[in-house]
Amino acid sequence: MQEVESDSVSPDGAAVRDCQAGRRHEPRRFVSLAFAVLFAVSARGEVDEAKSPPTGSLLVLSALADAETDLAELLNLRRDQGWQVTVRRAQGSSASLIAAIVAEEQKRNAALSHVLLVGSDSSLPMAREPDSLLQRGEGGSFVLTDDIYGLPDAKGVPCLAVGRLPTDDHAALQWLAGKIVRYEQNVEHLAPEIFVLTGREPASTEPVVGAISQQTLADGISEACVEEVRLRLPRLQLRVRTAFPGPNHYAFVQGPEVLRAGLSRQPMMAAYYGHASRSRFATFHDPRHVASIDRADVRDFEIPTVCGPFVSGGCSMLDPQGKGPAIGDQLLMLSGGPVALVGFTGVNDDFYVAQFIETWVGELSGARRTTLGEMVRTTKHRLVREPQSSRSILIQTLSQAAGRMPRDPKQVDYPAVVRKNNAMLALLGDPTTTVVIP
Repeated sequence: MQEVESDSVSPDGAAVRDCQAGRRHEPRRFVSLAFAVLFAVSARGEVDEAKSPPTGSLLVLSALADAETDLAELLNLRRDQGWQVTVRRAQGSSASLIAAIVAEEQKRNAALSHVLLVGSDSSLPMAREPDSLLQRGEGGSFVLTDDIYGLPDAKGVPCLAVGRLPTDDHAALQWLAGKIVRYEQNVEHLAPEIFVLTGREPASTEPVVGAISQQTLADGISEACVEEVRLRLPRLQLRVRTAFPGPNHYAFVQGPEVLRAGLSRQPMMAAYYGHASRSRFATFHDPRHVASIDRADVRDFEIPTVCGPFVSGGCSMLDPQGKGPAIGDQLLMLSGGPVALVGFTGVNDDFYVAQFIETWVGELSGARRTTLGEMVRTTKHRLVREPQSSRSILIQTLSQAAGRMPRDPKQVDYPAVVRKNNAMLALLGDPTTTVVIP
């Protein structure tokens, strides 16, 4: 494959490249910096400063009879790390009945903190809850969620951290266990870097105010998200590639190689910010903007090294519906690349995703050790508890103004939106995966 350079972005480097790029980017740059300052001022950080290695009690709930043998290498590592591990079999039951097994185990073991589901959706089903909380009037659809196995509270937030190894194949399960072990053995030495790939929000290019068009405004908001992350995470290097024009721009045809090159650098974490669909990374659900990264491209990736988790705000990054592996599932099953995926099982809301990314950055703002499952669980808890951010409100308002949200933003039941989207946010991988934030 042709090598595509992935720019290393620092505050000084960004300024130099912007200067070299010429005046054509000045309107968007002004907009993005203004939004970045607004978002950074309003952002809230809240992290646990504990430095000791995370341990607790792990329940492995498997659809496979020999899962304990397949996972022996991983489970032995967890026990060596201090985890109390229990393996139980569950197959052919409804999600509610399987959740009852978790509740029974929690009653027996009050220290239970993490649940690892072993099996595909067809053998260990996700809960299919009626999607009565949609704001667009789309009836008859379902929210697909693993949160039921985390014993959610009255607000829908799971009490336990939950993850899933989505395979019914013994060889694939052994492969995944080995991949996680390789990651754990190298986690202290991963690059203190976050690789960020961003999509683009298509909009009108007609000027609205002076040289500022709707497209300039949309690109400015996207760039502001990147600038804010840089401001809030000064200890971590960001390696950013963007689908909107600028110094870090990548063409759609380069998308697969840009992603492969970024993951090959062994970043501590990778992220995709933008729209997606079940089978590909798109920049929007629009036929003019979908020539990007297909799951077939990902399937052909050769990445010899394992990197940190991949976090995405794109819709339908995970596919538990038996229609073939989504791009998220495909990344997880590579021999190298991401050790886990955090993403959505269906169509989410833009303004919720904006707040999700902001909250996730808050979780990364303090140096500590934690587990990936606990990061996801804590993020859901914060999203329920904290008020809607200024960025989320702005994106919600712009979506309504653009006609993409027929309901007046003031009439949106924001807590209901959070509860629906929180449920769709799922973790593919071991929830006890160690995350070291330098």
